[in-house]
Amino acid sequence: MNILKLANCGLLCLLFFVSSCSKDSNDAPSKTPAQLLTCPTCWKYTKVEINDGTGWKEEVLDDCEKDDCLRFLADGMYINDAGALKCDPLDSQTDTGPYVLSADGKTLTTDLDSIQVEKLDATTLLLSDGSDRVTFIAQ
Repeated sequence: MNILKLANCGLLCLLFFVSSCSKDSNDAPSKTPAQLLTCPTCWKYTKVEINDGTGWKEEVLDDCEKDDCLRFLADGMYINDAGALKCDPLDSQTDTGPYVLSADGKTLTTDLDSIQVEKLDATTLLLSDGSDRVTFIAQ
């Protein structure tokens, strides 16, 4: 009997998670910045730019960077998985740490740095520290 209750609870939680991350309909309330950040299964690197003082210059991403997966969990932890192709075989497969997203969604603070959120929507995350800018797409 307890297993059935547990299975039903798990199913309800799964349905809530899936429905809370689905595409918005015209009459649905908009998502908070925290919901937008945590909904994708994975944020994939798509573009890295460097500000050389004269403007933003795009850097070429290596294949070992393109398959990385960055996840932000609702409990305030992030997980960065190096994917199938690790840039350095000696690097760990995953890095984890705490993060805090400001209520207005404009600042992301991790254990490493405080970063400006230039764009955050259901498909795109753009982070910048003034000298580097990284664009991610939701997977």
